[in-house]
Amino acid sequence: MEIYLYPSFKAGTDTLYVSVPGIDPVKIPITVEGGTAQKVTVTLDKETTTPGETITAKIKVTDIRDNPISQAKDLKI
Repeated sequence: MEIYLYPSFKAGTDTLYVSVPGIDPVKIPITVEGGTAQKVTVTLDKETTTPGETITAKIKVTDIRDNPISQAKDLKI
């Protein structure tokens, strides 16, 4: 018997289906967690600014497969 797993590399919930001839199929709920932080993306609300003007930045931290990391700790940039 051979078992193959084709991962999507996306974090979240999924179901693992196991089917073996002669027995009832088995469904196993799984949760895939994001990996360690690998990429930081900074998006500014303006492309240009003048001295003293305030701008807003959004920071997105993702793992190597672009899964969002919401609990990044001790991130050094």
